[in-house]
Amino acid sequence: MIKWNIMEIEVETLGYEKATAPDELFASLGPCIAIGAIYEDKGYLLHTQPVGWENFAAVLNPILFDLTNEVRDKAKLKLFIAGGSLIGGEYVNEKLAGRQVVLEAIKRSGFFECIAEVRWATSCQTLTLLLDQKQGLIEDWELPD
Repeated sequence: MIKWNIMEIEVETLGYEKATAPDELFASLGPCIAIGAIYEDKGYLLHTQPVGWENFAAVLNPILFDLTNEVRDKAKLKLFIAGGSLIGGEYVNEKLAGRQVVLEAIKRSGFFECIAEVRWATSCQTLTLLLDQKQGLIEDWELPD
């Protein structure tokens, strides 16, 4: 969707997108996990599921690789982590492990101090990167009955 010359880019499950201000990146989440990053006028958003991978940490490589290569001043980097809901009761241990893998991978990459917000979902969330404002917005919502 385009609104006043701003492109709203939805990042689908298993997707990874980059954009520049004034565009916005967003992902709708439940059990999936999103890692969003804002650096200067650029945004990066990875939307993945923590279940069913032999090596879930490797799934995070695209965003961590780009951040490692493009970030010159970590003080200007903000990371936002959302999703990872345990709703449904299935694969709870894998989902919990996925949350931990995300945090450990960010720490190993040297970006742990850049985390602006981690909010694990109780049900559903939307993570939006407002690049023109250099802000991440995590909104909680419930599935309709």
